[in-house]
Amino acid sequence: MREMMEQGVDINARVNASAATYYMRSGSSSVNAGVREGALLVVDCSITPVHVSIVIAAVNGRYVMRRLLLRERTALQHLDRLNDLIDAESLENEQQDGDAAIFGVITYIINEAQTHEFDINPCI
Repeated sequence: MREMMEQGVDINARVNASAATYYMRSGSSSVNAGVREGALLVVDCSITPVHVSIVIAAVNGRYVMRRLLLRERTALQHLDRLNDLIDAESLENEQQDGDAAIFGVITYIINEAQTHEFDINPCI
């Protein structure tokens, strides 16, 4: 802890502050992804997403957080409803309509800890 205090915490040293980096607010929460409602999301559009990346995607004209699945089949998975999938064909249709289906990769999630309760005894 002393090391951190001496060195300081510089978010700019961690975040790629290029023109391809965006800051967004989460409109909803996702327990599985560790995202609270109102969390600050750092989104990098220059990163190529990999299997299970949490991404911002354009779905039906709206930006949403989803987990990108690339292994068995390409799909976007809802972060809390794991059986809720959008398959590759639907993603291609979004791209044909002029939307880039994958906007960017969420690289950091910053939650407010002061007003939210965290479960210190999670159920297994």
